[in-house]
Amino acid sequence: MQQYPGRPEQLPDFESPPINEVVLGVQFEPIPGYHLAHLTEIWNLFRKRYSKVEYQPPLPPVFEAFGARPAQPGGVSFQFGPPFDHPRCWFISEDWHELIQFQPTRFLFNWRQVDGRGGEYPRYESVRGSFSKEFQELDKYCRSTFGSGLQVNQCEITYINRIYGASPKELPNAHEWLSFLRFDDKKIEGYGGGFTEVLRDESGAHARLFTSVNSAADNRGHPMIVVDLTVRGLPKGEGLDQTLEFMDQGRNIIVESFTKITTSYAHKRWGRVK
Repeated sequence: MQQYPGRPEQLPDFESPPINEVVLGVQFEPIPGYHLAHLTEIWNLFRKRYSKVEYQPPLPPVFEAFGARPAQPGGVSFQFGPPFDHPRCWFISEDWHELIQFQPTRFLFNWRQVDGRGGEYPRYESVRGSFSKEFQELDKYCRSTFGSGLQVNQCEITYINRIYGASPKELPNAHEWLSFLRFDDKKIEGYGGGFTEVLRDESGAHARLFTSVNSAADNRGHPMIVVDLTVRGLPKGEGLDQTLEFMDQGRNIIVESFTKITTSYAHKRWGRVK
């Protein structure tokens, strides 16, 4: 596996970024021979570190397609044949901050803040390392049990940021925190929206950056601005090295974009160091 190249020297950095959750995930081809009876064996791969289990509805397949027709928000989804009756499993750590999401065509690793449970963001390098370790566990199991490793067809990385204002009872002023949004003197109760950007390299379009900005309230009822940024697309190959390369590039794009759409006031509050 390739060595992690380290944080780019010129990448913006903050002492206290408003990150609430980071997700690194892959979508892969259906595992030949896998069925629901294997689920306990999958959980046993992670059970010592992620002892809690929850079940969620499965995620639909999503592929970023590029061509003459404009993309729909959230990418292009394809569904073939009858739905597969398999839950999306959450394997959750004891402190609730980390979780693995598994279904027969998806593997995601989340680090998240949990209200009332503390915990500082451990930084991308740590989340990347955990994703890599757990992904390799699953891939090794598939090679041993089914004779084939995971064939990745999409990668995604998401940063979810929560921005709070000076008062826990008032929605933060958008123009103080976001460089592209201003309501002047209007008393805005709520807002929401998003935009997408096609990402290109020497081979052409290969991914998209999705940005959404919404007013919301946390489970304590405190108003906040939620800024989600996701890079999703096709890695340059099926192996882990290519997946991690996609994640690294996606992280850089997300951090640079987030810095551009937020204000100097916000950067000062979050302790920008470069």
